[in-house]
This record gives sequence, structure tokens and C-alpha cells, in this order.
Amino acid sequence: MIRFINHASILLDEKILCDPWYSGSIFLNGWNLLYENNIDINSIIPQYIWFSHEHPDHFNPPDLLKIEEDKKPTILFQKTDDKKVKSWCEHHGFKVKELEPYKRYNLKEGGDIMCGVVSGFDSFLHYRNKKYSIFNANDCQLYDKQELKKVKEAVGEVDYLFTQFGFANWAGNKGDSEMPKIARKLNQETVRNQIEILQPKYVVPFACFVYYSHEENFYWNKNAVNIKMAYDFLTKELKQNVIVPTPGAKIIGVKQKYNLSEKTLLQENVEALDFWSDLSKNLKPKNKAKKILIDYLQIEFGIMRKHILRDNSLKTFNLSPTVIYLTDLNKCVIFDIKKPELEVFDDISEFDVSMSSECLDMIMKHPYGRGTITINGRFTANYKRFNKFLDQTNLYYYNNIGRYLGKNLKISEITNQKNFYTRLLKDT
Repeated sequence: MIRFINHASILLDEKILCDPWYSGSIFLNGWNLLYENNIDINSIIPQYIWFSHEHPDHFNPPDLLKIEEDKKPTILFQKTDDKKVKSWCEHHGFKVKELEPYKRYNLKEGGDIMCGVVSGFDSFLHYRNKKYSIFNANDCQLYDKQELKKVKEAVGEVDYLFTQFGFANWAGNKGDSEMPKIARKLNQETVRNQIEILQPKYVVPFACFVYYSHEENFYWNKNAVNIKMAYDFLTKELKQNVIVPTPGAKIIGVKQKYNLSEKTLLQENVEALDFWSDLSKNLKPKNKAKKILIDYLQIEFGIMRKHILRDNSLKTFNLSPTVIYLTDLNKCVIFDIKKPELEVFDDISEFDVSMSSECLDMIMKHPYGRGTITINGRFTANYKRFNKFLDQTNLYYYNNIGRYLGKNLKISEITNQKNFYTRLLKDT
């Protein structure tokens, strides 16, 4: 049995719980669940919990801390250099099993699993038992056909493909109708390639049942890919057998549940689409920005820079600074990690990106902060200059996954990243 819990969380054969996030605002108050089922995680009691990566809609500490001591499962997680997730889990009383990339592990309870890493930190999970094979792609940037062929060779037959149906990232400024079209095209290309190579019997679109819940990004709900759009693309254009999940829904082997009756499956999909559509009506922003003063931002910049200088060699770091306009302070800052402090000025005629002071604070306070901001979309970018911002903030973001300039990271990797943002901007 496969049971869909919410968003990117599924339960495999009552023993492996994937990516539990069930409550609260995440990504600096930028996201909330479309459906707040407030599920008691202790009612699930799996033998294992698997995290695809450390983003809070997959690895969510507040929900994990609710698990009672005698019910704590073993954590399954990709082997990483930084060990942050492993250390956090062990500190809070969980046993952790690190998964080597593309190594298959037999489970005592039956079945086996294999985990693979994509783009440095995202991972997928392949699970199979005697009856079916499940490929959980979640929101991996798994679009390259050569990489997919490698995956296919490793996993073999796929009965169910679980894959993200939208782009869970910033994809253009307010009022821009063209950039979202490009983003949708890129997302469709990813899903198309996954289906072409993996050849699943059924596709389950998931991992995007959220809405933009902050006053600074709420406009994005009009541009986001909804489940109906994804369903139409999968069924009409790609001619796939699709299962639209709803919270708590059981997805069993095809023969057992649907008896190969497409009429039954179609009816369930119609009801599921209506369920999600109703939730998307009458949404309102839940969160507001918090103003951070310049003096405090200077302190955070200094602390961030101290960490960068401690862990990295900046001999080859000759990248241009980035100009950031702080909307709530009506000031611009020059962000240059080779300089001892932020340069502050009042001329706002030209900048690379604009955001509230709270967002800049997030970027500097945490190595993963840049990722938080580019996902929650609480900013406006100058498309022609946006790469300056990405390049200047990439180093600290790489440090988040245990990559350091002069040790195991080259300057070329900072400037030539293959990710959603660079692919998006290339097409503008």
C-alpha cells in the first residue's frame, strides 16, 4: 500500500514515511500548505523516515520534534559531506542510516530501497517489493536524459512515478506573464523526460500542494502551476495514466484498487481535482515582513563574512559585487564578500535585485538563506543583472552542503551552475 499524507509526504507499505511536513509556515513565512490536515505524526508510526533533502517542506524539525521518544523511527538520508541533518537527528534521539548513492539496501521488513543524489543535494528514492516499484522523484532537478538513463538502468521497471507537478521557485517578477510560461515549459520538459525514460505505468503528481502565503509573494498564486493544469498536460498531451492524490488517500496496486477500470480512476481524479480547486479559492496572505535595521544587517554581514573567510580561500574569488535595494528601508547596499562591510547609499536608480531587509538578513544569517529566498520568491530581480546576485551569494550557499572554495569547490562551479534559475534566465 502507498498512502498519500500531504504535499510531498507519502507512506510506503506502512513502514517508510517520506518527507513529513504537516504544519506551519516555511521558507521565511513564504509557503503554507493548501490543506492543513494537522495530522498527528505519532499516529503513523513507521519504521523509517526518509528525507529527500533538507528543505523544510521535506525535512521539517518542528514536526519531527513532535514524535514521542518510544516511537522514533530510523532516519534514512543520503550520505553528505556536511552531516548537518544526520547530526541534528542523532542529537534529538533518532538513529540514522546513511544511504550511499545508487546502492540498494534490503529492508528487514521486506522490500528494498535505493537513493540517488541530483544537483548536489536533492535525492530520489526507489522502493520496490514483490508487487510493485515506486520511484519518488519529489522535486529533484532530474531532467537531463543522460542522467535519467543512468537512473533507469539502476532502478529497472517503474510502476508508479511520484513527481513534482509545478515549479516551487521564483519564476519572474510581479506583472511578468512571459517568465511563468518559460518556467512551466521547463517543468513540463522535466516531467516529459522523466516519463520518456522511466516509462512508468502510472504518474502521481505531487510535492506542490502549497500556496504563496506572504504579502510579498502572494501574487505568485496566479502564476503557479495548479494540479488541474498538470493533470491536463499529463493526460491530454502525454497520454499518461494519472492518479491525483488527496490527503489520506490510499494508492494500492492497480489491480487491487482500480481493477483496471479507468472509469473508476477517472471519477476519483475528478473528485480529487475538485478538492484541490476548492482549497485554492479565497486564499489570503497570512504573513508580513519584519523590518531589520541597517546596523543589525552590518553585524550579520560581518558574522557571515567571518565564517566565509574561515572556511574558504578567496584568492580566486574575483566576482562582481551585487547591488541590493531594500524596499522597506528605501536604501541600496553593495554586497561584496571581499569587503569588510556593506556599502550603504540612497541612490536606487539601478540594482540587481530588490527585497525587504528581512530577506537580506536571512541570506546572511544562514548558509541556506539564499535558497530560502529564491524559493519563496519574496524579491524582484533585474533579469539582466540577476546573475550578479546569484554568483555573489552562491559561495555561502555552497558552504551549506559542505563545499568550500579552495578545498572541494572551484570558482567555475559557482558561476556556471546548472539549476532552475540559470535555465530560466537563459531563455529570457
